[in-house]
Amino acid sequence: WSVWIIAVIVNYLAVFGLVPVNIFTYNATLVGTAFEVVLISFALGYKIQLFRKEKEEAQAVLIEQQKKSLATQIKLKNSFSRFVPREFLQFLNRDSIVDVRLGDQVQKSMTILFSDIRSFTSLSEKMSPQENFNFINSYFSRIAPIIRRYNGFIDKYIGDAIMAIFDGETDKAVEAAIAIQNEIVDYNDHRRISDYEPIESGIGMHTGSLILGTVGGEERMDTTVISDVVNSASRLEGLTRIYGSQIIISGYMRDQLTDPSQFNFRLIDFVKVKGKSMPMHIYEVLDSLKEARREAILKVKRHFEKAVQLYHNKKVEDSYKLFHALKKRTPDDRTTDLYIKRCKQMIDYGIPDGWDGITLVNEK
Repeated sequence: WSVWIIAVIVNYLAVFGLVPVNIFTYNATLVGTAFEVVLISFALGYKIQLFRKEKEEAQAVLIEQQKKSLATQIKLKNSFSRFVPREFLQFLNRDSIVDVRLGDQVQKSMTILFSDIRSFTSLSEKMSPQENFNFINSYFSRIAPIIRRYNGFIDKYIGDAIMAIFDGETDKAVEAAIAIQNEIVDYNDHRRISDYEPIESGIGMHTGSLILGTVGGEERMDTTVISDVVNSASRLEGLTRIYGSQIIISGYMRDQLTDPSQFNFRLIDFVKVKGKSMPMHIYEVLDSLKEARREAILKVKRHFEKAVQLYHNKKVEDSYKLFHALKKRTPDDRTTDLYIKRCKQMIDYGIPDGWDGITLVNEK
């Protein structure tokens, strides 16, 4: 603007004869205007470049903030997934925990696995609260990855117990149970080196239709599984203590296996689970046992299952004789000991009136 004003002044001075008239003074206004346009163009270009730079800097700051926000969201989502399994959200057809609503539910056929440390109460009494927490977390940190490896997920930690859910092939659940028992063997080796007492765990599994969903109130809700499948699996886990077994599954679950021949089973009882009217056959999975013990049991498996059938057919004396013979070949088999005790009681005191050959699940 200064150049244009000077040019206008020069032009007027030329008009009034105060400066010589020449091509420059005569056209001073045009020249000033041309300079003005050029300089304004440069100024506008600089201003546009400045705005662009400020915009790019603002966008860079915004992108960085968005990255931090996204990282925080991912971190928050991963934190939530530690409390609510991602698989649960997938089954409920929800993308995020914020989309979950009270009463969301889905019905599916799945396998429930219950695992519990035996004699944990007496074990925990020897430890301080801090040592208890360290032990539980050390144990769970070994078991949880195995369940995920075989396409399962942990629904709940109940003290020292684990409740896991498997969708799809039941074979994966059996493989996971075997792997858990094998991992406990390795864990006990570590505990012995550290001069800690070894542990034992029982696993019970059952397959069936169940409902996964949310329960509670609007201010506090939780994910859960509702089905008698859960109760049955829990009861079967409890039976592992009675029969001295590492893994027990229901007969229905065994029938659902894609390839039962890849595992080693034996029929151990015909039981009625508390709360259910229909009895079920239960099988012991032998694959996690030490090789020598497993082979000894498999050699007499046919005779063992025959003795079990005799017992449930109320041929108690024949069953007693056969179990006594089996005791010589598998002296450390607690299930054989249990049946010998049952048979002996019935031989001594008679078969109870109304007994239908079915074992109650809470029998001691």
